[in-house]
Amino acid sequence: YTISYNKWADVRDKFRIYRRDIADTLNSPYYVLHNDMILLLLQDIKMELLRQETMEYNEQRLEASFFALYSISDEIPPESSSEIAQLFEFNIFGQIPINASPRLQNMALNCVGSFSEWLKNHPQYLLSVLNYIIPALSNAKLAQAAASSLKNVCDTCRAALVDGIDSLIALYQEVAQIGVEPTVKQKVVESISAVIQVFPPEKMIAPLMALIGDIVRNIQHTLSVVESDPVTAAKNVQAQLQYLAACCRGLQSPNDDYQSLIARNAAYDMFASGSINTLYETVPGASELSQTINDTITQLVYLYSKDQETTQVLCQYLDSGLRSMSPLACLPLSTLLFIIQHSYESQPLTPWLDTASLVFTVYGGYDAHHDNLRQLLAVLTAKTLSGINNIHGKKSQYKLQ
Repeated sequence: YTISYNKWADVRDKFRIYRRDIADTLNSPYYVLHNDMILLLLQDIKMELLRQETMEYNEQRLEASFFALYSISDEIPPESSSEIAQLFEFNIFGQIPINASPRLQNMALNCVGSFSEWLKNHPQYLLSVLNYIIPALSNAKLAQAAASSLKNVCDTCRAALVDGIDSLIALYQEVAQIGVEPTVKQKVVESISAVIQVFPPEKMIAPLMALIGDIVRNIQHTLSVVESDPVTAAKNVQAQLQYLAACCRGLQSPNDDYQSLIARNAAYDMFASGSINTLYETVPGASELSQTINDTITQLVYLYSKDQETTQVLCQYLDSGLRSMSPLACLPLSTLLFIIQHSYESQPLTPWLDTASLVFTVYGGYDAHHDNLRQLLAVLTAKTLSGINNIHGKKSQYKLQ
């Protein structure tokens, strides 16, 4: 990258396009050279790191080498061992100068996250990887890249990280305390939730309560002061709902994206039948957690059903909860039907129609819910047609005038 990269927007745009083209181009020689290309890049990185204390050290060259490795990372087979292992065995990432530019450090963080599939097959390096990623979360200039890498690693390697859940919960508490950007916190929440998803129901409650409980408490605190500053309160509520949505995304099975439509519908039918809920009925704390979430969301619906921005975020959370098919994250069907109907009749905002569509998809395959779903459909249809007729009536009135 050029020295003027940080000065001019047009230079940055041109450079991003150039980098994108180079990334595509680098895949071609990898298909020919394979491991030899990896070794060449690693050799270049090692040599540049050895020059740190000399006049020959070139940070731009080092960053470019990491970028090249990052660009071909998706093509490297996860089962390959000796070449990529050098990245972690020799603590190459830890050798990057502390005072290095944010661009170099961000590229290194992105590079670490891009090898999450490889790390899944080589979990012995996960501890050193997390020890490299986590400190960067407290640096505002590195936090976004660090959070993305953490999410990639936790999502892909979730089963190998279950023993470290206490440390991850402590990480969340630290992140919440130092006040990182909301998007960074969302990724941290999603990362931790992905690891929690692996646990059986009886072991899932404690870490999930620590995570969701803090978010719900923040919502309840905001609602207690909503009258003094309603605008700020709405923004805070939206942020907390985004954290809940991130939690739901983490709890979603990693296999969902690869399921066929038949398999996905079968999973929805199992969830709709309530058979998954029975696994949690005897787990201490599960019903209390679900009830707390249920009461809090219902309260939000009453307060913000006419607020389009908050409704949009609220529906995103509800959609994520449905896709997670987790009784701890998804509201009961009875509550979903009530809040969709109440909110849409109060203010017919389009996000409720999207959420209703997903409710029909998830629960529609189970016969016992058909009557309730038909009733919801009738209410939504009547309200929508009423709104359309009102619009046509107003247009006709204007024409007569």
